[in-house]
Amino acid sequence: MKALGTSARSFGRAMLVSCAIALGASLFASAASAADATTEPDLAAAEAAYGQLNYEDAAKRAEVVSKKRGLTHDQLVRTYRVLAFSRAAVGDDEHARESFVLLLTYDPDHKVDKTLGPKVQQPFLEAKGYWRQQMARPGIEAQVGGLRQGTMATLHVNTRDPSHIVKAVMVGHRFGGQGRFDTTTIGVGEQSVNVMVPASETRLDYYVQATDANDSIVFEVGSPGGPKTSLVEVKTVAGPAPIQGEKDSGSIFGSPLFWVATGVVLAGAAVGTYFIATSKTTREEQLPPTAAAVSPILFCGIERCR
Repeated sequence: MKALGTSARSFGRAMLVSCAIALGASLFASAASAADATTEPDLAAAEAAYGQLNYEDAAKRAEVVSKKRGLTHDQLVRTYRVLAFSRAAVGDDEHARESFVLLLTYDPDHKVDKTLGPKVQQPFLEAKGYWRQQMARPGIEAQVGGLRQGTMATLHVNTRDPSHIVKAVMVGHRFGGQGRFDTTTIGVGEQSVNVMVPASETRLDYYVQATDANDSIVFEVGSPGGPKTSLVEVKTVAGPAPIQGEKDSGSIFGSPLFWVATGVVLAGAAVGTYFIATSKTTREEQLPPTAAAVSPILFCGIERCR
């Protein structure tokens, strides 16, 4: 009985520990969801402060957003746009230049209005000069090769990360245009993912996202909500078997050689007939006249005259 009681108490403690762990995980997930839910409102507030020319407040709000986890690529670009312009406006040149470098990392084609003064132009041009000195332009590319039904296709991914801020690259794909994506994690640089194409599918959806240490999306090609689409090359279906002709049945009449030989023989026969007929006519014309042909036969009474 004592052993039974001890076992029961041990089981009870294990259950309490399990419940506590589960509750902690649930609270952590809820907190993370709440943090994610506040990202867009906080970013909108930073943008509003910048629009009202309250640059110091805008920079503070944008800096808070930049430290959040799981920013989308669009949110990351917007955050560092507010940070860079606000810091430049208040004369914080060093931090403005750093923010512009990151902004051009996430959005290499970003441009600054030339009507803005040197406070903004100077750190922006310095950031552009920094990127001109790098060996590669930051970004990510993805291409699909060998996309045919019933074969193995390949997703080619090239992640260029000169500043080494990318921590993971995720590739997602699905067939048919709906349903969940199958995901694969790959390394930075040139990588490939092989995908088996079902024999009945005609469409491939895919996306590639590179994330940083905060799981924010640094680069992307497509997204789960807006994937890239490639059409699958349809496998050719064989038609009905052709009706066997004389050639397929092995008949001599199906052979071209037979008809060539037949034509030669017929042509030779025609030429021979022509020459025979011509020769006969010529000989008849050239024969000397015979006695029967030129001398009449005379009769004296009923007997031939002598």
